[in-house]
Amino acid sequence: MGAAITIESFAHWSSHGDTWRDRPVLVLEHGALMRRLITSTLATAGAQNIMTAGSEAEAKSVIERDLPGMVVADWRGDQRDHRKGLALVKSIRESSNIASRDVPILLTSQHSARVDVERARDAGVSEFLKKPLSTADFLQRLEHAAVPRLFVKQTRFAGPDRRRTTREGR
Repeated sequence: MGAAITIESFAHWSSHGDTWRDRPVLVLEHGALMRRLITSTLATAGAQNIMTAGSEAEAKSVIERDLPGMVVADWRGDQRDHRKGLALVKSIRESSNIASRDVPILLTSQHSARVDVERARDAGVSEFLKKPLSTADFLQRLEHAAVPRLFVKQTRFAGPDRRRTTREGR
């Protein structure tokens, strides 16, 4: 049969009653202009603490040092090897640090073919958003990503439970 499944909850922030705006948000964006646009949008929406990174290596360092409560990451459009582009997501999800591995990850990308979205989902992203970004869609995806979900870890997948619970009033 299949491998054993371990399900854990968001241990480090879901019980505090705060929103994504109250937690540190890490923005990994390779382009300086897009990085400024995203951070400006986050600040306007009420984010209290925004950290930025221009590379995966810099983002990993920030995650280890500062433990963000949300990650907005760019899936590089020029990556020929999609696995390489999702390496940051996989490294977060497979981390031995439980507090960092279940952080919500919103992945932005110019890649939007079904296979790309499925690859991102299978790597463990919480939400996926195609570029160019609209402010309304971006903020809506942040809200969706911030809703606590169970964390699933098994042999071939580590990430938020893919099943969505029905919310009241929807």
